[in-house]
Amino acid sequence: MIIVVAITGLVTACAMPPKKSLGIIPSEENSKVLFTRLHDLAEKCWEKEWGWFGDGVVISATSALGGNIIEGKRYAPDIGIRPPFIEVIVSEHTTGATVEIIEGGEHNPLSDNSLAPEVTSWINGASSCLTKK
Repeated sequence: MIIVVAITGLVTACAMPPKKSLGIIPSEENSKVLFTRLHDLAEKCWEKEWGWFGDGVVISATSALGGNIIEGKRYAPDIGIRPPFIEVIVSEHTTGATVEIIEGGEHNPLSDNSLAPEVTSWINGASSCLTKK
């Protein structure tokens, strides 16, 4: 029994995509205003309830020394809330804000593709949802 659990854990860990930063994106927008706008769009476009045919997605916002962080996390009753599959870090900069997008580490239940292009479009002023819930 213990061996099966250990092997299952190893297989699951190996199947997860590695976390990677997709670079720093500058913005002239005030960091607090940008953070609020990005958080609102992430909730609107990505947050979804758990259903029998798919995991839910919860969007959370926290503040840390390095900036404000928006996280997208997968959840379901059988797995609980998982670590984030995307992190968007908005930091204050002398000319406005910088945004770092980190993806991976967990399965993205919203898309097989990167969500970075959608976040980049939001940073540039778009307000549409490219990813379907």
